Amino acid sequence: MELLNQHLLNSKNGKLYLKGIQNLIQYDILTGFSQILYNFGQNISYFIIKVYDDFIIAQIENMIYLINIYITENIVKQLDFYINSFDFIKNDNVVQANGPNSFVILDTKLNIIQQIFKYSNQYDLTCSNFKLQIACINGFLSDDEGFILIYHKVSKFTQYIQLGYGTADYQGYFDQEFENIYIFNIVNYNTKIYSSSGVLKQTFEKINNVCKVFTQKMLCESENNSLLIIDRLNLVIENQIKHIRYKSFQSIEFIQSLNYLVFLQKDNIQQVSVYDITAKKEINQIIIMKQTLTNNNFINQFQSDQILSNYLSQNI
Repeated sequence: MELLNQHLLNSKNGKLYLKGIQNLIQYDILTGFSQILYNFGQNISYFIIKVYDDFIIAQIENMIYLINIYITENIVKQLDFYINSFDFIKNDNVVQANGPNSFVILDTKLNIIQQIFKYSNQYDLTCSNFKLQIACINGFLSDDEGFILIYHKVSKFTQYIQLGYGTADYQGYFDQEFENIYIFNIVNYNTKIYSSSGVLKQTFEKINNVCKVFTQKMLCESENNSLLIIDRLNLVIENQIKHIRYKSFQSIEFIQSLNYLVFLQKDNIQQVSVYDITAKKEINQIIIMKQTLTNNNFINQFQSDQILSNYLSQNI
């Protein structure tokens, strides 16, 4: 019996795709009919598949497979680098693939139509696809100077931004929704925010790299033990809550409609607190039964319902 270790659903045709050791299996959830869609010809301990409307892309080390769902044509391409990540960009009708020191654009026949860059040095590129650009950050931990690479899809131009400090000194975050790139310097505690086109839009000083992202806001801890609320669209600090540290939270949520913070502190795991940002004070507490020799209650985690503004906690 073949072990199935991953399954993905195609919402277009309502079929389930099961990844086994050797085969990719198509399963019709309405009729129960299944068939082998592709046989890789060998036992494979680890590979990645992604399901799109009309085809499936699989990746095994430096091999990439495009498996058509509705026609029998399947395409296999061997690249000259280990593939870290890949994706199909529907609006551009292309496949992007990147490795430690390479980034290529392929058509849906897996022909390389653009080699964006290829370096002799060993990097660890983390990349993200934006509407008009593809951006990559070097995440290889070393004393080498860090950089951002931005490929402009329309002009087919590659932009190189030097960060001025070693890769071990920063962490990056791609905000795809608002088309921004965050660079957190973990040594001098400043944060630089670039647009996806490479323009430096904002710099924040004295911010740790400890942040949590919500729909419209970002919560970050400042160096002076305050919690900062940053607007992701306008890139401004909307509020500063003093004497509240993000690191001291077991869990924290932001309720956009009410402008509330709901948090569970690590040093008090029997109480969820509600903080009104507008009023700048704690307005409510949710407390469970005190712990005794026979009652071992504490709050392990909680979730918030953004629509109904309810809080659900889990006791263990």
